[in-house]
Amino acid sequence: MTTSWVWISIVLAVASTAYAQRPITVWLESTRRTNWGDWAEEAICPEGTFVTGFRTKNQPDQGIFVDDTAMNAVELVCKGPEGPATYIKSGEALHGNWGTFYECLAPARGTGFQMRAEGPTLDNTAANNIALYCDGSRMEGNGNTWGDWTERLNCPTGTLLCGYKAQIAVQLPSAIDDTGLNNLDMACCLESS
Repeated sequence: MTTSWVWISIVLAVASTAYAQRPITVWLESTRRTNWGDWAEEAICPEGTFVTGFRTKNQPDQGIFVDDTAMNAVELVCKGPEGPATYIKSGEALHGNWGTFYECLAPARGTGFQMRAEGPTLDNTAANNIALYCDGSRMEGNGNTWGDWTERLNCPTGTLLCGYKAQIAVQLPSAIDDTGLNNLDMACCLESS
């Protein structure tokens, strides 16, 4: 019996090492205009790939007497010099539809981002849109227009965007005023990783 427990422990240790997450150099934290919801699990690009694009899931304007949630999720595109793209997602709220993918012109990769967000109002929406910077050029998503753009956040020299985590408010059927995605933090990894 003791031998089998030792064997299981060794297998688990090897498995956890084999799937260890790549090292993050720094997290870029979006400006906190709201702070509702819980942080979803980190979504990190596979080793050797970096963020090269994104799309958003947004609920369109519902009209004057209906609750709006605006941006409910983000999906990132990860690519390396070879191989297919990988798509990663950190959480997803209920409402809205997925929009178009926006991608950097190869060989550019993501170096920074901005988020369009709204503070507390009569109809809270929180995050509305994101913009990705690819080696100097800027791509804005097809999100909503409520709120203002936060300051641009850039990865340090020698690093690139390699993942993110999202703060998402749980939506309840009985709630009068829901939000979806509230904040995004983007990860930067060494360009050589």
